[in-house]
This record gives sequence, structure tokens and C-alpha cells, in this order.
Amino acid sequence: MISIRLAMAVAVALALTAGMATAAQAPNDEPAYVVRGKQTEANQRALKERMARFHDALAAALERDAPDLLPNLEPPPAGAFGYRILPRVRPDAPPPPPTKPGVVSYSWWWSDTLIARAMARLAGLEADLARISASGGDRAAYSALAADYRKAVDGRRPVDADVDYNWLWQRRIAADRAKRGHHV
Repeated sequence: MISIRLAMAVAVALALTAGMATAAQAPNDEPAYVVRGKQTEANQRALKERMARFHDALAAALERDAPDLLPNLEPPPAGAFGYRILPRVRPDAPPPPPTKPGVVSYSWWWSDTLIARAMARLAGLEADLARISASGGDRAAYSALAADYRKAVDGRRPVDADVDYNWLWQRRIAADRAKRGHHV
């Protein structure tokens, strides 16, 4: 079984390697935030593709060993993450107790960290699928794995929203700097 730390270290190393390759090929006329954003988007695409492959592998295993669980497994919706969707409207919940304000940081580095965490979680799910399949396909284990996969899909939404938000504010900062005559 792959440890979460090892999987995360591998994901970060892959992200950094992909980032360096992209930086080496980037044209010099693009602002730094665009070059860096494209690196993060490449990592985001890798996560999306890996989640789709895992979905397909899990669906095949369920079809073989527990077909009644297939309806519980929906494919990840294409392009339905980030700021392009509206939230569900719900009644107001009671306000939470007041908390101490904290600093929130948005950056490409943070987006890559979120992507690496999602990749590590996915690596754990892949290891669980391999273990369950090798042991003969326990229905209860498959049910739990399908539920964990849905949580991973839900966990991808904040990652995609973070990337979208970075593009929004970084573009705004670059435009503001250009107006003031600062080098971007």
C-alpha cells in the first residue's frame, strides 16, 4: 500500500518536473503569471485525466464484481467545476460561532499543493482498487471505494475553483501594475 506521504511526494515531483518543462518552452513575451498558470493548468489536466481513468477502472471492476453498485458511480461531469456552475440554493443554516479571522493565500503554488493532495488521495484509491480486485472483489469494500471516489470528485471542485480564482486575481494585478508602469 502506498503511503499518502510517498504519493504526495511523487505528485509534487511530477508537478515540478512538468512545470520546469513548460517554463523551458514558454515564449519570453508572456507575463510570468501566465507562464506559471499554464504549468498549474497542466497539473490540473493531469488530475482530471487521472480521475477519469480511475473512474473507468472502478466502473469496470464494479461491472465485473458488483454490478448493482454501478448506479452509485457517476462519471465526473465535464467542465462542471469552478466558477462556471451555480451552487445549490438551500435554506440559510444557523450562523456558525464566531472564529478568529485568518489570512488566506491564493497562489499558483497553493493550487499545485491542492492538486498534489488530490493526486495523493487518488493514489490511495487506486491502491485500494488494486487490493480489492486482487482479493476477489468484496462488495462492501467496493461500496466504500465508490463512496470515497465521489468524495474525491467533490474534493476536486475547490481545486478547480482555486485555479480559476488565481487566473482572475493575477490577471487583475498584472493589469493594475501595467497601468502604474510596473514591470509584470
